[in-house]
Amino acid sequence: MNPLVLASTSKYKRSLFKQLGLPFQWVDPEIEEVFDPGLKPREQAAELASQKAQAVESRFREATIIGADQVLAFGDTILTKPGTKDKAVQQLELLRGHEHCLHTAVCILETKSGRSWTQTVTSTLKMAENLTTEYLREVVERDQTWDCVGAYKLESLGVTLFETIDTEDATSIVGLPLLSISTYLREKGYFIG
Repeated sequence: MNPLVLASTSKYKRSLFKQLGLPFQWVDPEIEEVFDPGLKPREQAAELASQKAQAVESRFREATIIGADQVLAFGDTILTKPGTKDKAVQQLELLRGHEHCLHTAVCILETKSGRSWTQTVTSTLKMAENLTTEYLREVVERDQTWDCVGAYKLESLGVTLFETIDTEDATSIVGLPLLSISTYLREKGYFIG
C-alpha cells in the first residue's frame, strides 16, 4: 500500500486521522489560502483541499496524499480563523441565534497515477440565541478557539453553543470527514482499525 501523507499542519486534523489506526506522516503544504471570489463557499473548500494535496505531490513518488479544508458560510459572508480572542468572540456574536454552513472538503491524490478524488460534506449548524457575550468569551478562553474556523470546537465546550446540528459526518465539523476518507481508503485496500 502507498504510504499515507496528510497535507496539513493542523493538530486537529492529525488527531482525527490517528483515529483510523493507519500509519501516516504529515507535511506542511506551504500554501497561502487565497479565496477566489468567483467560487461558491462549497467550491472554495474543494479548491483549497485540492491545492493542499497538489502542493505536496512533487515531494512523494508513490503516496496517497490527503488534503482538506473548511469554509464557513454565514449567508454571503465567509468567516475564516479569527486569529485573536477578541475576533473569536466577535465571530460567535455574529453567529449567535443564526444558522451557518460549514463546508469541509477532502482531496485524496494518488501520486503514481495522478488520479484524485474530492468529496465535500456540508453541515448546517444553528447557534442558540440566548448566549451572553460573557459566556461566549468564557467558551473562547476555555477552548482556545481563535485558531478555529467559526471560533468554536464541537469536541469541547463549543457544543453547548448550538440548538441544532445537521450533518452526515460529525468529524467533518472538527476538520476532516473521516467517513468519506475511510470509505475511500477501504476501497483501495487499506485496513482501517
